[in-house]
Amino acid sequence: MTPSSPIPPADRGVIYVAVGKRYMDESAFSAESLRKTNPGIPVYLLTDTPPENSRLWDQVLHIEASLPGSAMKLHMDQAPWSRCVFIDSDTMVVGSLDPLFQLLDRFDFAAMQHSGGGHYTIHGLPSSFPEFNSGVIAWRRSDRVGAFFARWRELYAQMTEPNGRTWDQKSLRVALYESDLRIISIPHGYNLMTYFPSVVDGEAVILHGRTTDNLRRLANRVAQSTMLRAYVPGVGVLRHPKDMSWRSLLHAIFRMVTWKIRFLF
Repeated sequence: MTPSSPIPPADRGVIYVAVGKRYMDESAFSAESLRKTNPGIPVYLLTDTPPENSRLWDQVLHIEASLPGSAMKLHMDQAPWSRCVFIDSDTMVVGSLDPLFQLLDRFDFAAMQHSGGGHYTIHGLPSSFPEFNSGVIAWRRSDRVGAFFARWRELYAQMTEPNGRTWDQKSLRVALYESDLRIISIPHGYNLMTYFPSVVDGEAVILHGRTTDNLRRLANRVAQSTMLRAYVPGVGVLRHPKDMSWRSLLHAIFRMVTWKIRFLF
C-alpha cells in the first residue's frame, strides 16, 4: 500500500474519551462535526458512564470510574483499529482526516509539536526534544506502540504530584523520547488551538478549544482563506500585511487594542 492510497474504512477509526457531563457534551458536539465532515469513519467512545446520545457512537468502551479523566485518556489505545486517531472532547472537526490516517503508512505516531515544555527540565532529556500536545494523536497499532502506551501510563503515574496535579504531556514527552517509534509532527491546522497563537497553512481540519461558540467563530474565520496565516487569540486570523485590505488591517489593529484594554481594567 502506497502512502497516498486510501486506507480501508474498516481498518481505521476515531476514539474519544469523556468523563462527566461537561466532557460528554463536548464529545457529542465534536462527534457530530466529525460525522458531517468524515462520513463512514467508525467513532468509538471510552467512558465510565453510558452516553445520552448513543446514535453518535459506533461502540462505547467502558473503563473504571475510579480513574480521573486525564488518566482515562491514556487508555485511548483500547481503540481496535490498525490506524487510530484520538481527538479531545473540546474540539470541532471541519475537514478531512484522510491525510492524517495516510501518515500512518510511514510513521508510528503523529501529534502536533506543542509550544510548552520550557517551564521544566528533566534529567537526560534534551531541551531540543519538543513537547507534543495530547489533544490530537494518531498512531499505528503494533507491539512497539503498545509498549509505548504502557510506558506513558507508567511515567504518568510516577509524575503525579502529592497535590494531585498530573502531567499527561510531560510524561508523553519522556515516553516518546525513550521509545524507538517513528514520530512525525502534524501541522497546526490539524490541532488549531484557541488558547495560543498558531500559524496555519492550507485548510484547518481540527479546531481545539472552548467554548463551542468560539469554535464556530474560529471555523468561519480560518475558512476565509487557505493562504499562510496566523491565528492570534482575541485578535483573529491575520495574513501578511501586503495580502490584507486596509479594512481588514484596521479591523485587526482595532481588535488588538480593544483586547489589550480589557486586561487593563
